[in-house]
Amino acid sequence: MKYFEYILTLVWHVLSKLIGYVWFFVVVPFRRYANNVVFNYVLVNGIYLKRLQERPIEEHGKLYVISPYHGTMCGGYIVKRKVSWLEYKLVYWLIWGFLDADANDDTFDIGRVKELRKESKLYAFLLRGCQRNQYGNAFDLGDCRGDNFHFFATLFWNTRNTAQNFLYMQFQKKTQPFLHTVFGHKWGWDLCEDGTSYQLVYFKKAGK
Repeated sequence: MKYFEYILTLVWHVLSKLIGYVWFFVVVPFRRYANNVVFNYVLVNGIYLKRLQERPIEEHGKLYVISPYHGTMCGGYIVKRKVSWLEYKLVYWLIWGFLDADANDDTFDIGRVKELRKESKLYAFLLRGCQRNQYGNAFDLGDCRGDNFHFFATLFWNTRNTAQNFLYMQFQKKTQPFLHTVFGHKWGWDLCEDGTSYQLVYFKKAGK
């Protein structure tokens, strides 16, 4: 079963990218709702989501409070709500997975915008008016992550970081299901640089 899951993960990785180029713009208006649903469910049920759980999070009444992390000044919070298994599954597969909760400017990254502006006058023209309103991604800030949508900046970001949330959940694990070396390349989950988690690899040269 674990090998079947591995194959499905790789196949879905390709399919979600193709679907996500278009589907992203259908689900992006629901990103705040989707983040709240998924974050609540994984925290309550102990599902491993590395980027969220590496943030210092404590319960305070009706909130999960996220301490300042990743350069944020004030941290953030997640409003507690009861999330059913069905709601979580629907939101995860139909909305959340196709987004990128790690974007530092909500739906794009201003660093990428600056790079594109330097590349050509056309990019500079299309990205007029795009600016940073608030620093910090959804993992850093939770429900206090403000909206920041610029059509072209968001379009270019999605083209590069399509369906990233699926990767954050599916490619990173707390334990190692398996790891094999075949024809001098690693297949499975290899130890991350942090030494505490594992990252899916599917054609990584052995010895690296």
